[in-house]
Amino acid sequence: AKNMGSAAAPTASLNMTEELLEILKQKGVIIKYLTLHVGLGTFLPIRTDEVEGHKMHSEWFHIPEDTIAEIKRVRQQRGEANVSLRSIRDNGSVRSEEPRNDGRDEAFRDKNVSVRNRTIKKVTEDIHRYNFNTAVAALMEYINELYKVGAVEEDLITLAKLLKPFAPHLASEMLEKLGANDEWPKWEEKYLASDTVEVVVQINGKLRAKLTVDKSDLENEDKIKELALADEKIQKYTANGIKKTIFVPKAKLLNIVV
Repeated sequence: AKNMGSAAAPTASLNMTEELLEILKQKGVIIKYLTLHVGLGTFLPIRTDEVEGHKMHSEWFHIPEDTIAEIKRVRQQRGEANVSLRSIRDNGSVRSEEPRNDGRDEAFRDKNVSVRNRTIKKVTEDIHRYNFNTAVAALMEYINELYKVGAVEEDLITLAKLLKPFAPHLASEMLEKLGANDEWPKWEEKYLASDTVEVVVQINGKLRAKLTVDKSDLENEDKIKELALADEKIQKYTANGIKKTIFVPKAKLLNIVV
């Protein structure tokens, strides 16, 4: 570590040798640094029955002014800086700053309420089962959905709270900027119901796409097939023809044999 005091170093940077950094600089890559101080609490197992009772040791990070200035410069120049925490990007960019004036406000908020509550339930239950990888995957799906429809402040607060067990320093900074507490969010059952379902589309038994369809269409094999064949990700595999299709409504699965 460049600075003393941290309990660990981020493993993602271990492959960044001085030689590799020099090669990147020669190719025009701008390299800036920040300090992440990881506390011992990061490695503590969850020993409470309720995740809300698990306490994390405080952690902190420091971003120098020149690093901040460079991020702002690149963002202004390119529209969005290529800055990430793995694949979870700058979450502020999904926020809907301006109210919608196209008559879709109610639908927009209803959609957010549904996906937000489903994500809270999924992440909470996965953490209780120690299924941390699927909890993170649920967060990624949540972020992807917010990129599609936009986000209200409650979405960002919820995202920060759910992210805290996995990235406490980043989540704490988000909550502080949003003026929110870190109380674990709770879902409401009434918002979990959905009029749509996800159908998995396979090509020769391999996952190639996922479709979101109305529940009323789930028993309509022709409609599901039509939607699948209209998907660009599927079309490149079916250009030379289809031998047969196998649709299993209960499993929400369509397998196309080519």
